[in-house]
Amino acid sequence: MRLLAAPFESLSVDPASTLPGKVVSEIGESNGWPAVIDVCRRWRLIPALETHVTRAQLRLPSTERMLLRREAMSQFARTSVCLRAGCEAIHSLQNAGIKVVAFKGLSIIGLLHGGAPQHRMIQDVDILISKNDLLSALKLLQSRGYRPSVEYQSIEEYIAFLGNSPGAAGNQAISLSSPQGHDLDLHWKLGKFKTDDVFSMAQTVKILGFEIPVVRSSLGLLLTAHHALRNDLVPDEIGRDVLDCQGWFRLLADMPGEFVQLTELANRLGFFDVVQAMSLILQQFGGRPLFAEASVGRVARDLAALYQYQLEFGPLNTDLTYLGDRRAVRQVLSGALTGWGKYVRYMRAFESFNGEQPLSLGKRTSRLVRSAKEMPLAQWQQVRALSRVKRQTL
Repeated sequence: MRLLAAPFESLSVDPASTLPGKVVSEIGESNGWPAVIDVCRRWRLIPALETHVTRAQLRLPSTERMLLRREAMSQFARTSVCLRAGCEAIHSLQNAGIKVVAFKGLSIIGLLHGGAPQHRMIQDVDILISKNDLLSALKLLQSRGYRPSVEYQSIEEYIAFLGNSPGAAGNQAISLSSPQGHDLDLHWKLGKFKTDDVFSMAQTVKILGFEIPVVRSSLGLLLTAHHALRNDLVPDEIGRDVLDCQGWFRLLADMPGEFVQLTELANRLGFFDVVQAMSLILQQFGGRPLFAEASVGRVARDLAALYQYQLEFGPLNTDLTYLGDRRAVRQVLSGALTGWGKYVRYMRAFESFNGEQPLSLGKRTSRLVRSAKEMPLAQWQQVRALSRVKRQTL
């Protein structure tokens, strides 16, 4: 699987390039196209794969070509509907005088793909508002039929839980779903990013006929790296982030002023190592890096090596990153003081919402101890690097 996944991550990041004939031949000879399509489905990269196959005029077996086309059309339809619903919600907030800016998928479609939803799939729309506007925004969206995906007794209780949850990784947001199944993530805190700075540096793009405020390009890259870091560089979770970073790198290569801004922000907010790590990962897969390999530091190399390790052996136990993290311990203790039963109930609700299997404290501890014993020494250094960068950025 790794032999297939690696070339096709490279394939996906640069649709304009030509996939080496040897790789295509090897995949065809091993009847590997179904596995490749499955990897891209799991990594949510079907649109990128379809784009590359079409542009490079690759010849797939007819069954796999039809499967890929059907998958791409289905995801295009879902993305288009989700995108329109998100744009409509943003305009509703703006019309109510609520300042809002879009980031992640919607901004990527607007800035990297010219507003065309066929090249990048989304499952939800992420927007940032001021915390002072949270109650007004919730009231307006609920009047349009949106409901919280995770139920809470009071918004104050919910906010307190997020502040005491290491799993939130510095983010504070509420996921909402419309009656039609359109998902919207309403954020009011993004790690160390200052909301007012994000608003002041916003720009406008046109998507599906809507004028939408989105983050500027340098922030777009940092927020992509931020998402990859929050997901512990797990390949199945950050496939689109790797692809998106390649798009940001290509864009910034032609914008010297924006690159300078990126460097300043990355250093100030503690993101330089993870951005370098994403550059190194892309370079290892044949993509175009943002930094020369010789300039990549030790911590960034450890992060890239951790990604490669997980690509080959599967995701690590994310609880390992909390070992020795005094802030995470303080958060859990603070959460317990508000009521252990309530804290655990919210934690399990979030795990279920994210598709994880809720575990009792005993089972979770047992799994952590077993994972710690089985972790090779070289990977401990990589996990420590991940924990250190998460602490300084989230």
